[in-house]
Amino acid sequence: MDDGYVHVPSGNYVPALLLRQDTDIQAGVSLFGTCNIGTSRNRAFDYFWVSDAYGLLASVSSPTDTTGNLPPDDWSSIGNVTDGADFTWGPYPPWQITAAACLSGTKISWSLPADGSNLAGNPGVTDYGYVVSWGSQTDPASLADWSLNPNHTPLPGSAGYLAAPAGSEPTSTVITGWAGSTINATVTTALRYTDPSAADQRSYRSAAYQKVTRTPAHLDAATFHIGQTVAPFTTKNGADIQLAWPAVAGAAAYHVHVFDLATHAEVACPSGLNCLPSTPYATHAGGAVAATDFGYRVTAVDACAAESAD
Repeated sequence: MDDGYVHVPSGNYVPALLLRQDTDIQAGVSLFGTCNIGTSRNRAFDYFWVSDAYGLLASVSSPTDTTGNLPPDDWSSIGNVTDGADFTWGPYPPWQITAAACLSGTKISWSLPADGSNLAGNPGVTDYGYVVSWGSQTDPASLADWSLNPNHTPLPGSAGYLAAPAGSEPTSTVITGWAGSTINATVTTALRYTDPSAADQRSYRSAAYQKVTRTPAHLDAATFHIGQTVAPFTTKNGADIQLAWPAVAGAAAYHVHVFDLATHAEVACPSGLNCLPSTPYATHAGGAVAATDFGYRVTAVDACAAESAD
């Protein structure tokens, strides 16, 4: 241990750090000034094996001891059993996950692992990337169970897999075809690893610690629109033209289309106007005194960059 870092020699193994969490809770009641009547005590230990590249490797928890005398390394006095264990060899999971409703489906976005790791190119590792799983399950681990949940993006090595080469990692995908009004989703990092001794190749994934829920799961084109008539749509304010329209639920932005009224042709966004505002209003600075007479049409833009029909 040196300056907060654990230094280990290189080798064909996974260096891991063993951490222990001690929990010792004592509770009682007070009666007429007498404290701690009917005291009860709970003591337990949790062990975690973690790796700087692969994340959580395993965790083991002791049973609860009510005497307060259980030593951390000998549980034989209460049966020498565990209260639970979790073995989850795999890479770090994505850092954050978000969901947004689109006309085409649900956009799931994620941040790269918090430690910045990318295992592509490591010995024995191929097809490092991401798998997005979704459904109605509320438990993220159940969502990410590829053997039981068929709703997921392609697995490592399959066509369409969200591979993540260093520097070109994907950070979003769109789920299509989900008919439910509410969707739950989780994202895990994944890879295939070839054991140097057994020479067998297997797929692994990170632990699924979190999920996102989105209601509605997708936008309805019949209601995702601004409308054909907005009055007043434009107002003159000195040399400027003010544009305003009703806000649309689920819109990530709006697109102001600009036309030359002399030719009726759409033109490039003129100077003095933000044609992709995030708010339901915009100002065309100098638009009222420009040499060109402008016309405007606004559409709502969803999180997948698709525009409303009108």
